[in-house]
Amino acid sequence: MNSLRSDTRALKHQMSLLIQRIMPATSPATLALVHALIDALDAQHSHILLTPEQVQALDTPAHKALIGSPGDQSPLVQLDNRLYLRRLFNLEKRVAQQLFARNRQVNPASVTAPKHQDETISVDALSVSQQAAVATALNRQLTIISGGPGTGKTTVIRSIVSALKQLDPNLRIAITAPTGKATARLEDSFRQDLRADLGPEIKTIHRLLGYGAGNRPRFNQMRRLPTDVLIADEASMIDLSLADALFSALPDTARLILVGDPDQLPSVNLGRLLT
Repeated sequence: MNSLRSDTRALKHQMSLLIQRIMPATSPATLALVHALIDALDAQHSHILLTPEQVQALDTPAHKALIGSPGDQSPLVQLDNRLYLRRLFNLEKRVAQQLFARNRQVNPASVTAPKHQDETISVDALSVSQQAAVATALNRQLTIISGGPGTGKTTVIRSIVSALKQLDPNLRIAITAPTGKATARLEDSFRQDLRADLGPEIKTIHRLLGYGAGNRPRFNQMRRLPTDVLIADEASMIDLSLADALFSALPDTARLILVGDPDQLPSVNLGRLLT
């Protein structure tokens, strides 16, 4: 995928030319705001916050061709006191809508986590918060599990897989992560399972989506992934563009479980999925 932050100076130059074309009388203050917005990409922000004075200064007919509302076609979007590049606004909006659509209860009768098939994990050995995470994953279509190093996130993932498999052995479970290092760590953990059929295949997101020639994914909104449950580890490192591609390819009825550390290093490209 093309980096959203690949060349800040080039983007500033392109935006300056665009602004001069559609709004020749742009003030230095407005141009400075646009440059500040582009600089914000380097800090992993999709928008900047405007002061009340800046909001008032932009509320003029002269700025409408440059800065519009979410439903307009202007290159920039202003939503209350937030200023976005339209491409990033639309991207962030799609990701938020995809998450919101899955934020609902499923299988309400399955509140109690069943006995583990994975004999290397004892349910009693899980902490209260870990047991709550497993129960949530059994009962919600969207589950977000966050925690720092050493809090047992990988153990929770294995527990969730074990519990789901006991509820329905035919469930198609996919586990993914943004990097090869993360998938290798998960594979090592699942090798501890005493049941060879317990561990699902673990792939990087790019491999799972089938990116190939032309940098286009095989699976997308028109051709969904053949999975009932998707567990994405190291979710804090998934950028907005990749999250959009991944969530768009997930069947509408599939569970989505995001696991990660919000204080971990962010993604290379734009996006702070867990913050």
